Amino acid sequence: MNKKTVSLILIIFIGVAVFMLFTQKNVKNTVLEKGSEVVSKLIIRDEETTGAGRLTIDSVMGDPVQRPAEGEVTTTAAGYNITIRYLASYDIKALVVHTKSYPGVSYASVLSPCDLALAWGNVAKYNDEVNLNWSQSGRWYSWRADSSSEIEQMGGTDGVNKHSANCHIVPATDTVKKVVKNLKEGDVVELKGYLVDIHGTKGDGTSVSWTSSTSRDDTGDGACELIYVTDIIVN
Repeated sequence: MNKKTVSLILIIFIGVAVFMLFTQKNVKNTVLEKGSEVVSKLIIRDEETTGAGRLTIDSVMGDPVQRPAEGEVTTTAAGYNITIRYLASYDIKALVVHTKSYPGVSYASVLSPCDLALAWGNVAKYNDEVNLNWSQSGRWYSWRADSSSEIEQMGGTDGVNKHSANCHIVPATDTVKKVVKNLKEGDVVELKGYLVDIHGTKGDGTSVSWTSSTSRDDTGDGACELIYVTDIIVN
């Protein structure tokens, strides 16, 4: 093998080595860029889901938005064939003033394992200034002011009743269920979904029903909102 042949082989070898090194670097960079892009999208989606930094007390000054809606979903719970029928679409931005879990195996606990006591408008605005002694029990909520003068800025008794509610939460997905479970007093949330009527039957003819209020002006039995929550944003 003469010197020219050796030199030619050496040049070719060096060229191939440089090409492979360059290609490998570009492949690594491409994978890194694609990986970074995926991570970025996941972070953005997480922010969109949690709504970090998007909600404040100023966000909850308006009333819930309710519009006519039709539709239904079916599921099973505690041996019942369940139909969840939409009564109205519902979008509420509110302050969480109390939470209550209702664990168990009944159809109500399976479908709605948690109630949220929510406040909006001036009740939310002045909640830190006025201790309303919020409490929840037996799927009801209650509040108590030390004096009537304390709640004048909230619109009095009528104002508190019309700008707060006990809400039975029916999570549409496991993700919503997890977020609701971790909510705590003082969180500002936006819930989107539907006010619903729930009807269940068993093969033996046993039936159950549960219906949402569709008014913010009612009080007492049947005044709670039963919300099928499809989307949730938390401050």
